[in-house]
Amino acid sequence: MSFDAYESIKSAMRRSVNSTDPQAVLEASILKATSVMQPHYEVISAGFTAWRAKTKGTGVRAKDAVWTSGDLTVSLRHLIGLRLPKGSEVVVLTYVKESALTQDMADLVLRIMEHAMPEVLPGATPVIVDTRRGKPFKLRANANRADLDGVLAAEAAKYVTHWLAA
Repeated sequence: MSFDAYESIKSAMRRSVNSTDPQAVLEASILKATSVMQPHYEVISAGFTAWRAKTKGTGVRAKDAVWTSGDLTVSLRHLIGLRLPKGSEVVVLTYVKESALTQDMADLVLRIMEHAMPEVLPGATPVIVDTRRGKPFKLRANANRADLDGVLAAEAAKYVTHWLAA
């Protein structure tokens, strides 16, 4: 499956949080999907809908953003802004892959998102939702952000070096 195979459902999830009929928005995306992608979209939609029902948040605007480290630029797209019932705001990045997301896997992306929050939605907390399982991930309060930043810088440099060598 190509990278953009999930663009439609990611866009639908983002649009659904502001819709008067969120399920219809997701269903329309599923119906437009190829026969190969429809079962994936159905599972993603079900998990996202289950998670979304628990949040009871209302949609707010979250801007797309970029994060740069050295010669590497990472785009953060299809981000979903939500205002939770008690007034706090979160910015959600949807994870759609078949393999389950783990906290260790999520931490680096969550740290990238933290760096981008002033541009995306100031004051919001980043969240990644494993949409197939309806499971949210947040960066723990006691996460060593300096260590995460070091790992991000090293991984970015390694990626660029490998890319240029290829």
